[in-house]
Amino acid sequence: MKTCSKCGETKPIEEFYRHKELYRQECKKCTRLRNNKWLEKNPNYMREYLKNYHLKNKVKIIKRSVDWGKNNITKRRDISKNSATRQRSAMSDCYVKLCLKRRDFQPDQITPELIAAERALIKLKRAVKENDK
Repeated sequence: MKTCSKCGETKPIEEFYRHKELYRQECKKCTRLRNNKWLEKNPNYMREYLKNYHLKNKVKIIKRSVDWGKNNITKRRDISKNSATRQRSAMSDCYVKLCLKRRDFQPDQITPELIAAERALIKLKRAVKENDK
């Protein structure tokens, strides 16, 4: 048992983060609260940090992602299937653009007006298909 220096509560040792061979003075809950407050005050810090990290470690990140995909084939398929289903049902711009690309539209030809028209056409086709059932 250990007492948190911030909230004063006595908690099990598992409720404290380890640093090297010692445990922190603040409990995990207080540490998270402190970190979240700091991130709220500095919103651009994490964005910049992650941006720089991705630039410096691009190959490492891609390799990790590929390795995860190879080791988790069924999870990857489920995630992909669920994502595609959500995009299809929500008719996101990404999904509508994909439909247009399948119909041989070039990316520079795709305008917001064309996306809106394609979305309306998809809705109409779905309504007709639903009525035929």
